[in-house]
Amino acid sequence: MKRLVWIVVFLLALGSLVQAERRGLWVVRDALTDKEQIDRAINLARDLGIDFLLLQVNGRGEAYYESALFPKAKLTADFDPLAYAIAQSRRAGLEVHAWVNLLTMGSFVYRPQDPRHVLNQHPEWFMVDAQGNNILTYERGNTYLPAPMLEPALPEVQAFLRAMVRELVENYDVDGIHLDYVRYPTRDFGYSGQNRSAFAKEWGVDPLDLAGRPDYWQGRLGPEGCERILAAWDGFRRDKVTELVRQISLEIRGLKPDLKLSAAVYGDLKDSREERLQDWGKWLADGLLDFAVPMLYSTSNLLVDSQVQQILKSTAGTLYIGLGAYALVDEPEKLVDQIQKVRARGASGVVLFSFNAIVDHPRLLALLQQVLG
Repeated sequence: MKRLVWIVVFLLALGSLVQAERRGLWVVRDALTDKEQIDRAINLARDLGIDFLLLQVNGRGEAYYESALFPKAKLTADFDPLAYAIAQSRRAGLEVHAWVNLLTMGSFVYRPQDPRHVLNQHPEWFMVDAQGNNILTYERGNTYLPAPMLEPALPEVQAFLRAMVRELVENYDVDGIHLDYVRYPTRDFGYSGQNRSAFAKEWGVDPLDLAGRPDYWQGRLGPEGCERILAAWDGFRRDKVTELVRQISLEIRGLKPDLKLSAAVYGDLKDSREERLQDWGKWLADGLLDFAVPMLYSTSNLLVDSQVQQILKSTAGTLYIGLGAYALVDEPEKLVDQIQKVRARGASGVVLFSFNAIVDHPRLLALLQQVLG
């Protein structure tokens, strides 16, 4: 009899753990253009037992909401996707987090036509590479870059992005703000005149000159001296990205302390910190984020499991693991296995990328309902 009681207690406890698991769904801006698509996303989320939606309301400097700062996306004039999604999600018992691509603005494929777009207003705010080229001079062939990106270290950019977040928090009853692209594309960027001057004032070396004349500086400073300067230059830019996140966190806490701030981050900790200059482990440790979503988009279940273990071992704070459902629509069993492994490792939840990728794949949806529903 005692054995039966303990089994029942164990199963109840296990059930409560499963219920405590948080489940999110990214919804890319293409699905926010009309009410029917938004309703479809909400219904799918409800069917899958999703708790919260991450709605991409600002992807490239165009707003899927009413904004005084950004031109509106191509929508019916009187349609406010974010307001509609919030109202419908409340009825469905879902949280809504406003997902913003913080630094990506505009496109390499086309130039925004609206003169109010930040790319047209302030081309000097955009990143500069290690050859001294503004990122706006890049062409479509540079596929490793997602889009033109703002320089996060510039005070003007920081003020602009704080205003972006403030407008959303003050005008919409969102449950959270979800940051994306809070990083450099690679460590070969960040060479703005302001950054170089500030760094040279402290270290006596212009990092652009260091990048352009490595042999000269090797001869002058020696290998160890150059390594020390390069590490300091990485740290300078890394700290600027962290400072931007800190400012946004303080902005939100001052307006609505209970609002959740999160970020989509690189899943490889070493690559994130050293190559993207995105020290999200520190963001969690310092309490700047309420949760982070490491993006583990891989078709290799062994790699995903390994990365989950490494992340959970190396970071403190709440983590919801981002899984690339889009890459597994033809191998849905792999996605189910990834979800189960994330659970087994003890992560706080999962977020699927994305509604847009999975909505038209019945077999994938059926399996997801079994593992999530």
